[in-house]
Amino acid sequence: MRELLIAAYSGFFPNGNTNPFGDIFKRLSIVAFGVTDANYNTQKVFLDLMPDTATGKAVERHGTIQGVPALGAVGAARSGALRIFGDGGVISSGERLTHPPSGLIFETRSGGTIGSSGYLHVDVAAVSTGVATNLEKDQELQFSTTPANTEQTALIIKELRDGRDVESPEAHKARILERIAEPIAGGSRSDWRQWAKEAASYVDGAYVYPNRNGAGTVDIAALKEGTGTARLLTSQERSDVLAYLEDLRPVTMAVRVAPRLRVPGSLLLLVVGTFLETLAAIVILTPVLLPITSQLGIDPVHFGIVMIVALAIGFVTPPLGANLFMAAQVGQVSFDAVVRRILPWILTMIAAVLLIAAWPGLSLFLPRLFLDYNG
Repeated sequence: MRELLIAAYSGFFPNGNTNPFGDIFKRLSIVAFGVTDANYNTQKVFLDLMPDTATGKAVERHGTIQGVPALGAVGAARSGALRIFGDGGVISSGERLTHPPSGLIFETRSGGTIGSSGYLHVDVAAVSTGVATNLEKDQELQFSTTPANTEQTALIIKELRDGRDVESPEAHKARILERIAEPIAGGSRSDWRQWAKEAASYVDGAYVYPNRNGAGTVDIAALKEGTGTARLLTSQERSDVLAYLEDLRPVTMAVRVAPRLRVPGSLLLLVVGTFLETLAAIVILTPVLLPITSQLGIDPVHFGIVMIVALAIGFVTPPLGANLFMAAQVGQVSFDAVVRRILPWILTMIAAVLLIAAWPGLSLFLPRLFLDYNG
């Protein structure tokens, strides 16, 4: 730029002094610097005006305008990852522990009583945030206040993961562009999913169930990163997410943040078992439903038990009801008579499978007691 200005000056004033040590040279240098700086700032402003080319504070500004704030840091968590030692000690959810080398704070997310084995496996989550909370197994945590009949030191038996730092500008920009590409549509399924993920930095994903609790209602299953029950939100976290959603929801809608959604899956299996042979249903449905239930934080053993019990009811329900035909043949009675007699027992079995689905501890009690299962 300076050379261009000097050449232009020399063209207008052939006898002018453009010596590098002269006054004209210095003035033209200052003008060239100002023009270059103005051009740079103009270009920078233009780039920052576009969300796909913005950088730094401009990205945060676009996020504020679009209603997509940057995500904060979150701590690691994992189901059944902490082994607590003791003799009959009672562990509650929310017990605070410290990682001595780093000073990071953790807490239990489940509880129970230490049995004859001398230890208890519980869910653990970091109260502190950031990737520093991702700890390798075999590291020790110490209770801030040690429960009675419990050792102060607990052992991490599974790698803690999914802790993350504050969202990077590039990741934030990607979410802003996603919002621009798919703007708010007045309460669509996509809107609710985005709102739930924006409600708190610990929400990694959300499932939306419109009209599940009646016309004009929406159920949200908001989940953290991780696996198993470590993905589930605490009651306080669900309340915080719900409070955020209440400010955004259309006035004619009612919303609730559900802790876990199980029963409709059981009803699906009951219906399938009625029309499809059990072995075929297991082969067809397991590859489809198991990844979904894992993402929803449902224990795989619990899911397997619910599936087997629900599909087994199909053996005694028409129109398939293979056992009904066998019973009619053995008893030398009509098929209609067998169906009439079995109806009360079918209702009892349906109630049983719904109870198993709603209460995981009922089906996981024996594996936990005899097989040291951590689910």
